[in-house]
Amino acid sequence: MNQSRWQRMMQLEESRTAYALATVVHTAPPSSARPGMRALVTADGGLEGFVGGQCTRETVVDVAREVLRTGQARIVRITAEPVPTAEPGVMVRMMTCASGGEVTLFVEPHRPAPLLAVVGGTPIAQAVVDLAHTAGYAVRHHVWQPPAALDAFLDQAAADTPRDALWLVASQGAYDEDALLALAPFAPPYLGVVASPRRAEHLRASLRQAGVPEPVLDAMVAPAGLDLGAVTPVEIAITIIAQLMERRRQPAVAAVPDAGPSAVDPVCGMTVNLETTPHRWEYDGRSWGFCNRSCRDAFARDPLAYAGSR
Repeated sequence: MNQSRWQRMMQLEESRTAYALATVVHTAPPSSARPGMRALVTADGGLEGFVGGQCTRETVVDVAREVLRTGQARIVRITAEPVPTAEPGVMVRMMTCASGGEVTLFVEPHRPAPLLAVVGGTPIAQAVVDLAHTAGYAVRHHVWQPPAALDAFLDQAAADTPRDALWLVASQGAYDEDALLALAPFAPPYLGVVASPRRAEHLRASLRQAGVPEPVLDAMVAPAGLDLGAVTPVEIAITIIAQLMERRRQPAVAAVPDAGPSAVDPVCGMTVNLETTPHRWEYDGRSWGFCNRSCRDAFARDPLAYAGSR
């Protein structure tokens, strides 16, 4: 991989931008791609690099978006064979260009490690920080140190932390309410508080009186962690990391921008974006989308042969 590609990957990693790396592992003539060629595909569909011409581009972007949604790498074979041989673990897509050929790619997701921001200098906060590092989280630990102004410290911590961060307030009464008031405007995807059930209800009532919106209060996880009977700081930290893992591994997947209105090319079966494809045809009161001109022209010549097949 050339230096510029590595540099681009590092930029994406540092900016916590998800991307997929597509690598050509096999080709058959007359493909213009060669084994070892690579391309980066970002979640918005941008492709940087070369793994084949227009015949493969749409498929590579489509598969890349899938692996970013699922987090699972895929092998995809793009072939012009009329009846391609299906192999276990290999996704088969049709090559629609008249030039033919075949390209097999390995498409792997690169998603940023989940970021956990912990507020507080308590033993539980430190135990969560230590365990989160082991569990593969990127961690930011914010501990207020007098005589610094508390409000300014919390505002700066919130402003300097990426918006996708998960937050745990673990000051255990020292400045829980102050931290929650600073974080509430950002509505983080996870806002947990280390507190007893009684203390948690008191916090909710106080925050409600301070004007914190109900959706934020409803989403606030207090007490944080799964109810496993934990007692020690390490045990409590385990329940919190387990709760984060449970939420992370649920079917809801990492945010990837919507691909827009999609349709199946009735000629070749490829998924296309109706908003961005230049190849469309109006028939029977609806818009039909195609991956390339050849498919569109084939449909236009005999729409009855395809309109009922999809």
